[in-house]
Amino acid sequence: SKRWIMKQLVVGMYPKADQVVMPSSGMIAEYQTLVGLQQSKFKVIGNPIGSVEEITARNIDMSSYGSSQIILGVGNLSKIKGFDVLIRAFSIVSKSKDCQLIIIGQGPEISNLTKLAVSLGVSN
Repeated sequence: SKRWIMKQLVVGMYPKADQVVMPSSGMIAEYQTLVGLQQSKFKVIGNPIGSVEEITARNIDMSSYGSSQIILGVGNLSKIKGFDVLIRAFSIVSKSKDCQLIIIGQGPEISNLTKLAVSLGVSN
């Protein structure tokens, strides 16, 4: 029912908007199909990933990972973003695959996510 309510709100409200902002052109294409609005009603404003300085300040040397597959998660470390799910999934996958998880972000869940990674044995 939540999806139905959301769809009704989108279909009812988006045509009345002067501009609809979305984080990607792919998302715009989906909503255009759903709502039938012209491309000019939509604007892409991508999600920020932080400054280059912030990312490079973490001194991530990709060559140190050798042939490992890298899984990169970037975002606000809040519950809604689901980084806990990513860490749990990584703890399963990393047992059978040569891979490394790098998470870049800040937010209210950083302490809980760190504790989760430690408890699952994937904090390194």
